[in-house]
Amino acid sequence: MGSFKLGKMTLRSLFGKPETVMYPLEKRDIPAGHRGMVEIDMAKCILCGICVKRCPCSAIEVDKAAGMWSINHFGCIQCDTCVRECPKGALSMSMEFPHVAPVKTRQVESKPEPTPEERELAENNALADVFDDVRRQSSDSQLVVPSRWVELGLVPGHMTSDEFEMLVYEYLEDYRRDHKDEIAAEKAERARKASSIRSATRAVGVPPKIPNRRLKQIEEDEKAAAQKAAREASETGTATSASGADETTASAGESAAPDAAITLGGAVDATAPSGALASSEVAAESASSVRAEAMDVFASHASEAASAAPEVPADPSADSSAAGDDPFAGLKLPEGYKLVELEGEYVLVPDEDAAPVKKEIHCEHIVTLVGQHSYYLYDSDLMTKSYAHWAFLAAEDNPLATFVDCVREDGRVYPRPFAAEDLANPPFHMSKSKVEDTWAELQKSGEYPDIERCEASNGDVYFFSTLYMDRTLAESLAEYRSVERLSNV
Repeated sequence: MGSFKLGKMTLRSLFGKPETVMYPLEKRDIPAGHRGMVEIDMAKCILCGICVKRCPCSAIEVDKAAGMWSINHFGCIQCDTCVRECPKGALSMSMEFPHVAPVKTRQVESKPEPTPEERELAENNALADVFDDVRRQSSDSQLVVPSRWVELGLVPGHMTSDEFEMLVYEYLEDYRRDHKDEIAAEKAERARKASSIRSATRAVGVPPKIPNRRLKQIEEDEKAAAQKAAREASETGTATSASGADETTASAGESAAPDAAITLGGAVDATAPSGALASSEVAAESASSVRAEAMDVFASHASEAASAAPEVPADPSADSSAAGDDPFAGLKLPEGYKLVELEGEYVLVPDEDAAPVKKEIHCEHIVTLVGQHSYYLYDSDLMTKSYAHWAFLAAEDNPLATFVDCVREDGRVYPRPFAAEDLANPPFHMSKSKVEDTWAELQKSGEYPDIERCEASNGDVYFFSTLYMDRTLAESLAEYRSVERLSNV
């Protein structure tokens, strides 16, 4: 039985089509989705080094200072990880196999040296992207650290991460120095607005009246409406008296009617009686004033409508024929973007083939917080100074300093004791055991003798500073917050 199967296989191999091909003269068809070898487009590469970190077999190397990228194809396992992780899409998998070579060499690619104009444009756009990212993170209550820019691929290709970190810091310092007058004026304006809104200056008593801008606007609108109603009533009375005078003149004598007839538009014949003439003149003046006011209103609305209306081409048929079937022929797209149809919908995507566009840099409200090892950025329009300070302390990973600062600030600002459970909230995220360990470390250090602890009757733990309140006040406030306030609701 075994001999029969072996003979069958032998005959099939002798007279059938061979399983192999005459490589390299003949090449086999490669199926779709084949992972051949990694290729790189150095024009897109920014030498961020993410591919080096993600490569499981350490086949890729990046020398940012020399502007070089290299790969050992014989050490690569074609896992496609570097291609998926590249933030700029510079890596791809080709359909070719690694080339046969007698010696295992590395493929080395060098990035062309950018021109001074290209360097300036890359640095400008990178700064704009960084500050845009700071605003997005601030809206999510997050501080930004420079290490994030490497992960996002925001570092220009001709700079190292440390160089770009210093560039951002120096740019912000130069901006504050060059615009210190504008910054000081804006701070003064904010302080003025805050002082006009906040009227209470002490904890007890009735505060002075807070200016209500909406109420003032309502009063002005009512006053204007009353004046308009009075004016309309006056005009209506004048028109009524004029019509009564006309009827009196007409009934006084039918024989004089042809001479005293009022013509259209308020004009009166010269032979009309003096009383009718005076009444007609008043009516004519009133009607002309009403018409003039109406024409002024109409002219203003007409000019606004004309300015808001889109321009109509001289020859609509010629314009439609030039547009063809493109529904977006007259649409002006932002520079560097294009419309692409995806799943039946048009979306706006960056145009990789378009020339680079210089972006505008907006850093008016970007604030820098310098830590022990790095600095942090946030936007003061999207994150308060107090929350940024707490997030900074939490990011510096110094629980003791964070604990003392929070306790003292609550005692100084409100004043009130600080609840231990509040440290579990963002941005601290301290567990109950972490709070107890920090309190034990504080007592052991002896550096903060003003920080003390108290408890409410239900067991809630509070901390307070004797710099701003005594124990009796702290315990009463803690009891009110944990017990009495809840029972009174």
